[in-house]
Order: sequence, then structure tokens, then C-alpha cells
Amino acid sequence: MIGKFGGNGGFGRVILALAFAAFAACGSAAAQAPAAKPKIIIATGIDPSFAHYVVAVKKGFFEKQGIDAELRSFDDGNVALDSILTGAADIGGTSELGGIARIARGGKLYVMASGIQYADFFGLVGKKTIQKPKDLEGKIVGVPRGSGAHLYMAKYAAFHGIDLAKVNIKFLQAPESVAALARGDIDAFFLWDPWLTRAATSVPDTRIIARSGQDNVFRLNTYVYFSERLVGNKELAQKAMRALIEGGDWAMANRTEASKLVGEAYRLPAADAEKIMEPIQWYIHFDPVFRASLLDAAEFAKQAGIIKDMPSIDPFLRADILETVDRTRVKGR
Repeated sequence: MIGKFGGNGGFGRVILALAFAAFAACGSAAAQAPAAKPKIIIATGIDPSFAHYVVAVKKGFFEKQGIDAELRSFDDGNVALDSILTGAADIGGTSELGGIARIARGGKLYVMASGIQYADFFGLVGKKTIQKPKDLEGKIVGVPRGSGAHLYMAKYAAFHGIDLAKVNIKFLQAPESVAALARGDIDAFFLWDPWLTRAATSVPDTRIIARSGQDNVFRLNTYVYFSERLVGNKELAQKAMRALIEGGDWAMANRTEASKLVGEAYRLPAADAEKIMEPIQWYIHFDPVFRASLLDAAEFAKQAGIIKDMPSIDPFLRADILETVDRTRVKGR
């Protein structure tokens, strides 16, 4: 048997050659297999202002950048930010107060840009018996604590001379508000759409009393927040920013189609989504005035007992990623 195969050495060489060929084939297959795409989770609220995130995912702008992106929706943008802090998400968006309150408590949230601009985003809706701002005194008024609507309520009260000590403020989340108004648990609430319009059209004897842009009381400027993990990977952060820019620009240029995507994502009639989206801008940019706006929100948060101390925010203002991607979108650079 030994002579038949040319000796033990010859047989061994055959086996070794076959093994080497198999190993080489496996190595070649591994080399040819595409590398796994980095995964990014985007946490949003459930209103049409988050259209740029929806579009960036649904239209493949993240995929274009080689990113596997997934949307996860929460009651509002503030709750969505909490998922970033727990490591469950990488990108989120909300207004000044929600972000700064979490930064003040030690949260690692980085302000990368403005993502949403709309003067009349927030509003006050209530019973028709509320004829003038001072009529809120003695009434039960709902608002999500620590939200942009909470800050708007404070600015609205200051502008119109309302004594908030005489207002029975009830803290409740956005999805609870319309039902609470319908039951008579509250007389009015400060919020945003779709809840404002939904209440005005579904609850009898109810109307939208005011919008935040009236008398220039308050203007929405919602920020794009990145996680510490994402900021630490500059190449990935730059790619994510490119996807968001493309998503925002596309949403503004294709509002009807964008509203259909948003309607599907948040279970809203496309027509309602389009109406809400009509005045909203999603111009991704960075402006040095953001710092003052964030500090203003922090001052309110401290007075309202939401935070104990004023935070140091400069380490969390990160214009550098956007500046690398598109210098023209960073004011003053």
C-alpha cells in the first residue's frame, strides 16, 4: 500500500496540497465578502417635524454613505434623547430645553447643527371660554415637563403678564393631551402639531389660541444631537451628517412625497402630514447664536427646578463635523 501511492511522503504531500487549496479558497471567499456596514440608530418623536430623519433613511441617503440606519420612534424628541444616553441610539433631535437639561445632568449629548426651523411650531390650544391670555389664570393647563412647549409656556406667560403661580400646571406627555382635554381633565395645553390641530378638530368648543411665532414670542430651533460614540468616530459622523443634509434638502424640495413617507412612518394621514410640514424648514446648519439659546433654556430649567446647576456647554457644541462636510453651512467660519 505504501508503494501504490509513492510512499508515505507522497500521500502526505497530496493531503497537504488539498488542505492548502481549501484554506486559500476560504480566504478568497472571505476577502470577497462585503464588510458589514456600520449600524446607526436614529431616535425620533412621532410628529412630521422629524421628516429629514425619515427621508434620510427611507430614501437611502444613509445607505449611500455606507451606513445601515434604523429609525426608532418615541412619544417625543426628549424621550428619544434618553435612548441615546442609554446607548440604544446614536442620533436624535429636540429643542434647546430637552437637550440642555440632559447635558446638565451629565448626559453626553453633542449639539451638531440645527435640524428644524419653524416659528409657529409650538402653540396653545384650549376651550373657547379662554378668550384672552390672562384667562389661563385659574385654569388647568397641560404641558410636557422639560419640553420646548414648556419653555414656550414660560415665555408666553412672561410676554402676556400671566401669573403662572395662579395657573394649575399639569405635566403630561404629548399623546395624553388631547384625551385629557376631551375628558375635561385640563382646560388647555401647550404643545406642537399634530396634537394642536387634532385637539382643535376633534374636541368640541376648542380652538388654537396662539402660535409661538405670534409677537415673536418663541421660535422653534430643534437641534441634531449625536452620541458620544458617534462623535468619537469622525469619519462615520461626517457620513451621517452628509445623509442628514441630503435628507433635509430632499424633504424641502419634495414635500408631497416626503409627507407620504412621514405618514407611513408615524401612522398619520399623508394629507395631514403635508399640511403640518408645509411651513417647516430642514436646513442643516450651525450658528454661534445657538450657544445663547441653549444657555437661555438652561436658565429657565434651573429656575423651574428641572436642573440644579448651569452646565458647561462649550464641550458639547460641535460645529467641526458639519464644517468639514460643508463649510458654507457653518456661520462665522
